[in-house]
Amino acid sequence: MRQSTAELLYQAEVAQYVNADVINLHGGGAYGDKPAALKRLADVIRRLPEKVRARLTLENDDRVYTPRDLLPVCREVGAPLVYDVHHHRCLTDGRTVAEITAEALDTWLREPLFHLSSPLVAWGEGDNRPHHDFVDPSDFPPEWLGLDLTVDVEAKAKELAVLKLKEQITRRSAAAVP
Repeated sequence: MRQSTAELLYQAEVAQYVNADVINLHGGGAYGDKPAALKRLADVIRRLPEKVRARLTLENDDRVYTPRDLLPVCREVGAPLVYDVHHHRCLTDGRTVAEITAEALDTWLREPLFHLSSPLVAWGEGDNRPHHDFVDPSDFPPEWLGLDLTVDVEAKAKELAVLKLKEQITRRSAAAVP
């Protein structure tokens, strides 16, 4: 824990220098007992220095922790949930995008940050965890349209992927207006 705390303190210092307000973490391993691991996570977060906790966010992942798993921890320790819709589609928890979006928004006291990406292979055709170079506009949740939030596009083509997605969503929205 000492090395992890030192690393998080370093990240908080760098975040302060670059005016970043988020240090984002995945929940980590479950180690054969997910409820116990989530309890340990909450306990560790509570013991972190305030300069780390003030920026700390938790993100659902595609292997272990769903939004349903992390949202109680987020509420308990006051850490916002960075909702990764791609991860949620890979590791579903029976909750809808609309439900998780609303619950995740409620964990934020500042502008929310969500993650978006598309799978390298089509949904349902193999391993959907690896990210594509671009984002398929159909993967952008309609529930997010009109929300005041930052969407981090996780795509191999970086800024080009963001510009292409923005153009596609703008075109789709304009076509929907009568």
